[in-house]
Amino acid sequence: MVDALALASLMLTSGTAGDRYAHKRVVLTGLAVFGAGTLGCGLAQRCATSCGAHGCRRAGDP
Repeated sequence: MVDALALASLMLTSGTAGDRYAHKRVVLTGLAVFGAGTLGCGLAQRCATSCGAHGCRRAGDP
């Protein structure tokens, strides 16, 4: 439930940012955040680090 609510709020925010700036820039930023989160998940040594990286990855989910 919390994950869906966070995703919905980030979708609204990214839509507004895409209108204000450029859609390509917002999409590329999201992909960079997603890539950094995926790398963080892969390199995580602890569960808390993995959970934080997963949150970062969900924030940049294309």
